[in-house]
Amino acid sequence: MNIVRILLLDDDDSNVNSITKYFQPLGAEVVFTSSIDEAIVHLKNTQPSLFLVSLSLAHNNNWFFLDKAKKSLAPIIGLVEKNQSSWMMQGWTHGINAYLVKPLDYMHLKTYLPSALAQVWAIKKRVNTTDERRCLVDRRIVGMGRRWYDRLNQINNAESDEKGPTNFGPFTICSDKKLVTRNGEVVKLTPTEFKLLMLLFRNRDQVVSMETIISHIWNSSNRASEEDVKQYIYMLRKKIEKTPSKPSLILNHKGFGYMFSSAVMDSSAAS
Repeated sequence: MNIVRILLLDDDDSNVNSITKYFQPLGAEVVFTSSIDEAIVHLKNTQPSLFLVSLSLAHNNNWFFLDKAKKSLAPIIGLVEKNQSSWMMQGWTHGINAYLVKPLDYMHLKTYLPSALAQVWAIKKRVNTTDERRCLVDRRIVGMGRRWYDRLNQINNAESDEKGPTNFGPFTICSDKKLVTRNGEVVKLTPTEFKLLMLLFRNRDQVVSMETIISHIWNSSNRASEEDVKQYIYMLRKKIEKTPSKPSLILNHKGFGYMFSSAVMDSSAAS
């Protein structure tokens, strides 16, 4: 059985757990390194089918690794920070097919990675059509991007199809009916409050960043601010917490985001 491998070349090991969790349903192996030399060894020995590469490491290495990686014909996703836009065009020319903005928590990956891979197979080929070998290379990269896109969409669709009621403490959530009850009585939530609760609950015991909450709950034409998120967290706590001023379910991790805690998911958590 062939093992699907993803090579993660990054200078920040905080992304490893979320990336590993995201690819786990595919049985994929995430190989992490912060060393260009080690990455080249992995490239040669393990033949990754997808690369996630820190733009800063690639730039500091004068793009040497990217020039080698693009010859493998596997899609390359660049991991970029907000202040690195000036390097992105150089990254394109050295083989990066699409970009993701760090930090990469689980929901950020779930929301944006399929779109990034969609760019790989939807892009217009920019090469001279008379260069048959290069056109063949581009077609193979596009095809691999499409296969990754289809795999990840299957995972996301399977998660979206979970419609059975879920219990935690005195609460029951029915995602298909958009309904939350406490001890059998309906908790009246707005559509935005319900989406926010489901986002946090499905990623319980993991910090969900402000950026991920905003991108998941609000579309680009109705962009929200961090103050909007705080206001909705406040309103949601008033409806589900036993003592909203001392929350035990929805916890704030200052500077990072919010987390739904499963540690108190029993009848004494909120009633």
